[in-house]
Amino acid sequence: TQMAIGYEIQLTPLQSLSFYNAVANNGKYVRPQFVQEIKRNGIALHTSRPIVLKDKICSDAALKSAFQMMQGVGETGGTASKVFKDSPYKVAGKTGTAWVSENGQYLDHVYRASFVGFFPAQNPRYSCIVVINKPVSGDYYGGVVAAPVFKELADKIYSTEIDQHKPIFKPDSALIANKQAPPVMAG
Repeated sequence: TQMAIGYEIQLTPLQSLSFYNAVANNGKYVRPQFVQEIKRNGIALHTSRPIVLKDKICSDAALKSAFQMMQGVGETGGTASKVFKDSPYKVAGKTGTAWVSENGQYLDHVYRASFVGFFPAQNPRYSCIVVINKPVSGDYYGGVVAAPVFKELADKIYSTEIDQHKPIFKPDSALIANKQAPPVMAG
């Protein structure tokens, strides 16, 4: 029973993130990579390609179930729904809250909060894990402590990715043909 809720297994945060990346990559498990390219004066000196460790970690049905569960975490009723409810992009992830163990004993009221996931959920480009050891704010759940940190990072990335946004103005083809500027209001 302990293993079913995450106790009795030992994974580093990087190993957990790698698993979630595999779900985002349609089951393809790749070696974690921190540096994609080394440049000097704008010229690539060295480029690293991802190394695939396993082409498929599980069946397509299991992947679909895992993805649906992970996307549900940020939707109504999910453990991080309040954090992501007004988000312009969908997130797939999982919250985590665990007791901290020292010398083989779980400490009373000492926790580790986490959130791991990827975004945008339907076309994943980024993944991240946030682990907060021994939160002191009074709250200690992953959905309350770690998920907001994930969202803040994701919001900053999302805001700088212009191709992720829908255009607010679609130019009229007649304006383009006549090389006219669209009408604007002073102010």
